[in-house]
Amino acid sequence: MGVAAISRYFWNKVIALTTLLATSPDIPMADFASGTIYIPTGSGIGTLTFYGARGVPGESLSNGLTYTPTYTQMYDATNTVVSISVTAGRNYPIPDQAFGYGCMRIVVDVAGTVDISLKG
Repeated sequence: MGVAAISRYFWNKVIALTTLLATSPDIPMADFASGTIYIPTGSGIGTLTFYGARGVPGESLSNGLTYTPTYTQMYDATNTVVSISVTAGRNYPIPDQAFGYGCMRIVVDVAGTVDISLKG
């Protein structure tokens, strides 16, 4: 009997989040199934609000054009905005809703950096 190995894709970045959707960075989600966000000690960030887009920025489309994402706010099954309150120095799981999108953006109440880890 052979042993099967599971290959996992991992992405870990420190990124700067902003208070505006237009200036928040694209975070790839298409290849991932779980992840966490670490809020650094001393950070003033208190709230993370999640937005998603169906595709991946720069993806080539069948008509020869390049995909430009349109971000919409994420909601859960009860029609509640996907947003979490956070405390500096702690890790938080990325909400399950985020993994249904090609990419996401996170808007915060106070601009700052976070450490995002994603695993496929």
